Amino acid sequence: MDTSKPTPIEQKQLKGDEVTKPKLAELRALFEKRLPQGKDTTSKDLEEWLQCPNYGGDCEQRATALAWKLLPEGSKVKPKAPDFTTDPKFAPLSGKWDSVKASLDTNAPVIVKGLDTFLGGDQSSFNSGTSHHVVLFLAYGKEDGVGGGEYFVGFDPDVNATAATWAAWEGLGGPAKGPPPGLDAAKLNKFISDMVVATSGQVLGTLFRKYYVDKSKVFPKIDRFAGTKV
Repeated sequence: MDTSKPTPIEQKQLKGDEVTKPKLAELRALFEKRLPQGKDTTSKDLEEWLQCPNYGGDCEQRATALAWKLLPEGSKVKPKAPDFTTDPKFAPLSGKWDSVKASLDTNAPVIVKGLDTFLGGDQSSFNSGTSHHVVLFLAYGKEDGVGGGEYFVGFDPDVNATAATWAAWEGLGGPAKGPPPGLDAAKLNKFISDMVVATSGQVLGTLFRKYYVDKSKVFPKIDRFAGTKV
């Protein structure tokens, strides 16, 4: 079946009290440790950690570089980047998702690539329907109660992915296009740290979301010339 608008992955903002593996507090500590520090922060750092609005199409390179940066210290394991568009009869999806959880159990991020309108945020300007978006899965959990849905905690550097991420960006004085110009190291550091780990009592910033993946279905394939096929 051909379609230009496959149903996106359901996403929700973190509340902060979720029970996940690894724990949200552990993710915050990891990011705080790996983020650039104060006086040494540069505009290059900002573009490494954040995908600025209507600016560039380098989400895959950014996610891959961050996955390596966020690996446990001393790790010799390459970050996983499974292909979820593969027909299950050739490579069962259940095994791939089990592998994702096994990586997360060792605190190793997983690179997840999918159609931009399928994987990206609902307000993102990167929504052509013929290109891709890339995020990092960092933890997993399950909603409380009988039949509670399982989810993955993902980090999406796109600052205009959702209304919440855009509000945080605008609240810092972020421009409508591109990185903020002319900032010193301290202000650049505040942009990065506030967007990523937040400073208003949240465990993590708005760039982290819960992704409720239907693990029985493949991701839509991307055909840049003939539309999207599922």
